Amino acid sequence: MKEKNIKKKINLKYLIICDDIRHEVGNKISLIGIYNESITVQTIPFILPKLCFHLVFDSFDHIENIEMKIISPDNQELFSSKPSKVEKLQNNDDGKISLLDLILGNISFPKEGLYRLICIFDENKDLTQEIEFNVQKEKPAIGK
Repeated sequence: MKEKNIKKKINLKYLIICDDIRHEVGNKISLIGIYNESITVQTIPFILPKLCFHLVFDSFDHIENIEMKIISPDNQELFSSKPSKVEKLQNNDDGKISLLDLILGNISFPKEGLYRLICIFDENKDLTQEIEFNVQKEKPAIGK
């Protein structure tokens, strides 16, 4: 009997980028300082003292580890984690989901543009998720 080749699939439900993530009593998560369509900073280059990514996926109980990277608009690697174990699954009303929180300190944005958050599951390029987010300089107020 031949083994079936089961194709793994990772489905990102949503991503929230914010200033802080707090895991509260009672299985609550507080997301502080949620960014809208882009991260707006006062100057470029800019260093954020803390930046958090809250990712929610459909259940991926077949995944054992994840590696995350942040790539700048000019393809420079700004951050790279070592592969780390995936935490236990959580349940919601729709079934099982998997939560990932990436909390970074002193992350530098050298230029405006589209940055990429890359998630590599089980060191498998076929299971890679790539999510773009924009960083822009604050526009001066009109009339000033």
